[in-house]
Amino acid sequence: SRTEASVGFSLYKDTSVHSAGFSSSLENDYSSQAFNYAFRIDRNQNNSTFNAGFSISNDRLFPTQSVPLHENSLQGIDTAKKHSRSVYAGVSQVINTQMLARIGISYTRLSGYLSDPYKLLDRRPDVRTKISLSTGLRYLYKPWDTALHLDYQYYTDNWKLKSDTLMLKAYINLPHGWQVAPGIRYYSQSGAEFYSAFLPANNVINTTYYSEDYRLSYYGAISLQLDVYKAIGAYRLKFSIERYNSDAKLGQSNAAFENPGLVDFSILSVGVDYLF
Repeated sequence: SRTEASVGFSLYKDTSVHSAGFSSSLENDYSSQAFNYAFRIDRNQNNSTFNAGFSISNDRLFPTQSVPLHENSLQGIDTAKKHSRSVYAGVSQVINTQMLARIGISYTRLSGYLSDPYKLLDRRPDVRTKISLSTGLRYLYKPWDTALHLDYQYYTDNWKLKSDTLMLKAYINLPHGWQVAPGIRYYSQSGAEFYSAFLPANNVINTTYYSEDYRLSYYGAISLQLDVYKAIGAYRLKFSIERYNSDAKLGQSNAAFENPGLVDFSILSVGVDYLF
């Protein structure tokens, strides 16, 4: 079970918006308190927009099985702390009546206990710095009344993990309030420098850091998506389906072994929006 409370506000001015929020959550083995602030400034008759912000999170772990699971090792914990500090900045620019472009950069620093207490012999550095650069393009193709969304993100961190994400989606407007939005997302990453696919046969780790976590492995993924919208007065119905497949062969290098934790799944969702 998880309990969360949050509060936020936004201040709107003629050419700027300021927003701030605070949240606190509690689980049976984890607690978190986070604060965020962001602002947006419009210039050049609202054709140019600059946005920036930061977030702070202080978390505490108190695993329910860590000590028994690691009774013969040194990394078992009763409780530990983790901290996150993140900043970002971005610019978007209207090119013409049919095109808009954006670019942004973010920096995050994690510190404290970053290992997974439920994974045997999982030992990770106590600092992780992450940098990501993202770009995007929006283009309206008037003959088909279709908006094309193209996005790309590059990510790197001090654990020597790098990734690329490419997304393409088309929002096609149809008569009688219908809209369909097919899309595809491709993701590829290299593994962290201390990642290993399997535990050594003698169960002896010869390195300072070690992890078998599939999220730190070499892998890639392709996601196919389809959204269907129908406007009915003040309501908008939404039907969405997504198929996600991951594979080591889609990663940024030819991994000798595929991590058995990679997942494939399908998501089906139905929703309704009410505009007032």
